[in-house]
Amino acid sequence: RKGPIKATPDSRRSTAGRRYSRARALLLKSEEDLSGRGEAALQEVITFLERPPMSVILKVLVLCAVLFLAVKGVGFFTRRLQRRLEEKGSDAATFVPFLRIVLKGLLWFILGSMIIGEIPGLSTLMTSLLASGGILAVVLGLSAQDALGNMLSGIMIAVFKPFRVGDVVRYLSQDVTGTIE
Repeated sequence: RKGPIKATPDSRRSTAGRRYSRARALLLKSEEDLSGRGEAALQEVITFLERPPMSVILKVLVLCAVLFLAVKGVGFFTRRLQRRLEEKGSDAATFVPFLRIVLKGLLWFILGSMIIGEIPGLSTLMTSLLASGGILAVVLGLSAQDALGNMLSGIMIAVFKPFRVGDVVRYLSQDVTGTIE
């Protein structure tokens, strides 16, 4: 044929139909791949639970012991630090309980992830859960922006201590004056 090919309504429909069919086939194939991976991971977990290797059991037990000792150690040392700061009359003693909670949370997260990573099949599940958790954190962060801002402001006040007991504070926009108690 010579010259440009003109598209008729029928040929356009068939092109769109072909694109739709290809997209649908790719989607179904990707769903099959994902379900196959999920089934394979589940089968790995079932096989592991039926007859777990001793090396994995040992690693998990050691990590659990490390987690337990680390959490207890953080609790012991932060309580001791808080007691000493309170005896000295330091204002930093109010920040130590917050520090204790943050450190314990980090330990639980890091060592818990390591424990889950040692179990075959659960490591792939953990990867997808962490990715979903990242997306969820962004959504929650955007929706709770004001509340998180207030919480961070409170933490900053506790850490940097711009006010002391007995200071006179004035709120300019409403002309309110008060004393910190």
